[in-house]
Amino acid sequence: MRDAGPARGFALERLFTPVWNERERRPRALIRLGVHGACLIGTAIACGVLRSLAGPSPALDAFAFGAQGLMVLATSAGCARFVDRRPVDDLGLRWGVRGWLDLMVGAAISALCIGAVAVVESSAGWARYTWRGPDVGTWFALGVSVGVFVLGALLEEVAFRGYQLRNLAEGLAVRGPGGVEAGIVAAVLASSLAFGLAHAGNPHVTLLSVLNIALGGVFLSVGRIVRGHLAMPLGAHVAWNFMQNVLDMPVSGQTLLRDAALLRRVVVGPTQVTGGAFGPEGGWTGFAAIAFGTALSLAWLGARSGGLRFERSMGQPPMERSAR
Repeated sequence: MRDAGPARGFALERLFTPVWNERERRPRALIRLGVHGACLIGTAIACGVLRSLAGPSPALDAFAFGAQGLMVLATSAGCARFVDRRPVDDLGLRWGVRGWLDLMVGAAISALCIGAVAVVESSAGWARYTWRGPDVGTWFALGVSVGVFVLGALLEEVAFRGYQLRNLAEGLAVRGPGGVEAGIVAAVLASSLAFGLAHAGNPHVTLLSVLNIALGGVFLSVGRIVRGHLAMPLGAHVAWNFMQNVLDMPVSGQTLLRDAALLRRVVVGPTQVTGGAFGPEGGWTGFAAIAFGTALSLAWLGARSGGLRFERSMGQPPMERSAR
C-alpha cells in the first residue's frame, strides 16, 4: 500500500502557504498585520464604549485616552513578540545618545514648518493672529496638552511606523538586487496611505486632508527607514501637533485642547488654501509644509549619515538578521 504521509504533508503545506511561512516559522505578513489591526480596533471600540457609558467627563476622557495608549503599546509589543517572533526592539523605541539629537531635530523641523504656515497665512492675509493673554488656566492646559500629544504621537508611531511599516517592508521585499529597498519603499507608501485613511473619521475631513495626512506619513517615515528607529518621527509628530495647537490651529480637525493655545487665529482666506475647520493639513499650506518638512528631513539625514541609505534590516525577517 502506498504511503500517503508525504503527500498529505505536502498538501497541508500548500493549504497553509497563504497564512503560514514555514521558512520563518510564523504567520505571513498579511496575517500578522490583520491580527495587530484587529487588536487595535478592539482597543478603540472598548475605550469608546467606556466613554459613552460614563457620559461627558473630561477626567474619564483623559483616563480612557491614557488606557488606550498603553493598550496600543502593549498590543504592539505582544504582537511583535508572540505573533511576529521578533524582538520588541524592532518597534524602534530604543536609540542611543545620537538618537536624541534626531528627536530634537525632528521636533525643530516640524516647529519650523508650522511656524512658516502661520507666517505665510498672516503675510498673505489668509489668517489673523492675536496674542491671547494667557492666564494660569492656559499654562495648566498647555502642560496637559504636552502629555496628550506625546502619548498620541507615541501610540500612532508605534502602530504605523513601528509595527506596520516593518511588517509591510518584510512582506513586500522581493528576492534579487534592490528587492529589500523596493519593499521598504512600497511599505512606506502602503503604511502612509493607511495612516491617512485612519484619520478619515475626523471632524471636517476632506479628500485633500486625507491625502495630506498620507503625505505626512511619508514625512514621518523617512527617519524610520534611514535610521531604523522612531526618534526622529516621534519628535516631528509631537512638535507638529503641539505647534498647531499653540497657534490655535485645529489639529487634524480636533479642537479639544484649544484652551492651551497662546494665540487666537481667525481664518479669512480660502478654505482650500488654509484647510478651514480641519486645520492646515486640510489645505495647500499644509501640503507645502509637509513637503518642506520631508525635504528638510532628507537633507538632515543625508548630511548626518554621509548620504541617504536605507536601513536594510527594516526589510529583513528576524531569522535572516540573527543568522548574520
